[in-house]
This record gives sequence, structure tokens and C-alpha cells, in this order.
Amino acid sequence: MTRSTWQKPMNSTCHQKSASASGSVCATNLRIAKGRPKGLPFFHSHCDRIDPVCNVSLSNPLQVWLLGCLLALGAGRVSMEGRMPLPMAVSAYFDKLSGPVQAIALELSHVIPQRGSTLIATMAYGSPCWTGHDRVVSIVAHSKHCNLQFWQGAQLESGFYGRIEGSGKALRHVKVRKLDDIDDELLDIIDRAIALDAA
Repeated sequence: MTRSTWQKPMNSTCHQKSASASGSVCATNLRIAKGRPKGLPFFHSHCDRIDPVCNVSLSNPLQVWLLGCLLALGAGRVSMEGRMPLPMAVSAYFDKLSGPVQAIALELSHVIPQRGSTLIATMAYGSPCWTGHDRVVSIVAHSKHCNLQFWQGAQLESGFYGRIEGSGKALRHVKVRKLDDIDDELLDIIDRAIALDAA
């Protein structure tokens, strides 16, 4: 999380501290950036003050620890309301893609945790992978399509002949060539893969 994610200063000059006894309360009331989760403190980019808890100083270890707790609670709120943030290595994988393939891969990366909120994103064999008890599903980008790989896909293919491909001992995949391929049938396959892992 970068500082600019949560706030935008009203001006570029550092605001003046009030002449309070502690000398630590800021005299300028900065606006909270739109989209920042309510209740989260945020940094002024031009000094060490934090709003709306303006008497918190980054030079105080205890206050920094308390701030970390607040940020952790805020991150939890974001995760419950939206999506869990992806690990850096997983995000970097998607950042390297471009065009339609990137759009497909990103949409799949949104769909998977929506279907299985307890799955954990990681990297496996160089590709993003979501795991439960074991590896469940991976996104493998190719030049013109993405493969949605199911690690126990051999146990799923009997109900989806023609859609699930591959001949490995356990691994199978579904080719996703366009966003419209992310349809109800594919969601059903994802749901069954998640249920199979949980069984």
C-alpha cells in the first residue's frame, strides 16, 4: 500500500502545527481521499503526521505499532467488502501481460476468489495458483488465450466433455480465448473443483 493510495494533499507545502501544549496536532484539515475505507488513518505525504488521528507521530514506536493494528483492521475490512489483495509475485505475473490476454487473466483472477473465498493465491510452476487443502486451479497465460488449469481436473471432465481438455494423470485445463468464455459452465467447473478439494 503506498501513501498516495489513501490520500491526496490539498497543497504541496507542509501544513503548520498548532501551538498546542503537545505541539503535535496539525492545524490543517486535509480531505480524505475518495475510495479510502472509512476509519482508516492515512499519511500526509509531506511530513510525518497522520490524519484523522493528527496527534500520532511516526517517531513514536508505540504509536507506530497502534497504527499498524489500525491498518490491519482496515485491510480486513477491505478484504471482506472486496477482494483479498494478491501477493506481489502474482500481481507481477499479471502486470507483465497485455491486451486481451491480460484482460482474460485478470477477470479469471477476480472470479476464482469470488467462487472460493478461502482459497489462497500463490505461485506454482511459474503461474498464479489458488490453493485450498491442495492446489485447485491455476491461470496460465499464452499468446492468444489463457488456460484455466484444474489440478484434479481428471475427476471433473466426465461431466464436461469437449470443454475440459488434457490427458495428464490428474491435471486438465479449459481454454479461455475471450471474456465471454467465462460463462456459467466454467463457473460450474470452478465450483466443482473447489468442492472436490474441500471434500
